[in-house]
Amino acid sequence: MIKGKQVLVTGASSGIGAAIARRLAAAGAHLIVLGRSSARLRSALKRAGGPASVQYVAVDLSKPGHVRRCVSNLRRRLSGLDGIVHAAGVISMMPLRRAKRDPLQQLMQVNVSAALTLTLGLLTHLKRRSGSVVFVNSTVVLRPARNGPFYAASKHALRSIADSLREEVNALGIRVSSIYPGRTATPMQKAIVGAEGRRYRPSELIQPEDIALLVEQLLDLPASIEVTDILTRPTQPPR
Repeated sequence: MIKGKQVLVTGASSGIGAAIARRLAAAGAHLIVLGRSSARLRSALKRAGGPASVQYVAVDLSKPGHVRRCVSNLRRRLSGLDGIVHAAGVISMMPLRRAKRDPLQQLMQVNVSAALTLTLGLLTHLKRRSGSVVFVNSTVVLRPARNGPFYAASKHALRSIADSLREEVNALGIRVSSIYPGRTATPMQKAIVGAEGRRYRPSELIQPEDIALLVEQLLDLPASIEVTDILTRPTQPPR
């Protein structure tokens, strides 16, 4: 049962992260939601049903110092954690040959380093409740990324971090899962499709709520099983 579990969700102000937060709130979880703006977080959770218990935490994941202070505050405030869901992410649609600047440092900070800092900083809290860590990755790790090589590099790194973390923390009773969403109807995907010069057809894509369902199921698995990777794609091929 999700009801009563304490779960931290990053990137909860829009897209997949917001859908995850709403679903868990509706199921009765005690949420700690992270995003750059408290106002946007509150707006995203307005539609959550059920007796939601939500703590709103404004933090800029692109700034390492902000992330470290956030971890320090959470360590003092929380007694334990049943789960962390890393749904925050940024993208750069920039071919290698046309790159006038190197966006990799920012992408790595938000997509990888912030997630790692939060997880390691709260590992003791996860251990207390035999918690789970869920990384929302991308199917970009399965194919060459012609127009988004820097983004792909960060997601490959996140995959490696998740796999290595699992090897280290399973013995502590902590489970680690990665979800690889295919094209999903989010503001980020709309920007990607626009950069590709194609029409955005959200009804033909995976819905954020579909990924939220998978996350809820991962967090509600019996203690005897761990799902390491979930690959998803739209039923209809993109046009």
